[in-house]
Amino acid sequence: MSMPESERDALLEEAMGAAMDRDGTRALALLDQLLAADPDDIDALLVRGYVLEGSGEPQLARLLYERVLELRPGNVLGLIAVSDCDVYDDRLDDALAHLEEAHARIEAGLYEEDRERELKAVLWRKEAILKGGLR
Repeated sequence: MSMPESERDALLEEAMGAAMDRDGTRALALLDQLLAADPDDIDALLVRGYVLEGSGEPQLARLLYERVLELRPGNVLGLIAVSDCDVYDDRLDDALAHLEEAHARIEAGLYEEDRERELKAVLWRKEAILKGGLR
């Protein structure tokens, strides 16, 4: 059950706004609508994962991030997100491996949306893990 792109974009924006307002219930309801229309919507999967992770459900979030990586291997945002779940699970070597892959993809020019911001996010996480400050 597909929806027009403009409707999809509006729902996604509304869901992201609800998430930013810490209205997880509303955000999840909107994301459920998006995913009912397209279960493989990368953006909706990522935002749903962020909401769940922020609600203290990193195991559920991990499943969504892993789905993103199945659909788009090497997706930088998926790699960064799953690395956070790795940290929650005390899988620091896995977290570093995911961050290294994200770093390499950014450096290779395979991610251009907000390159500098994501590069900083990757480098900060790697440094924090190596110094033992991200747990």
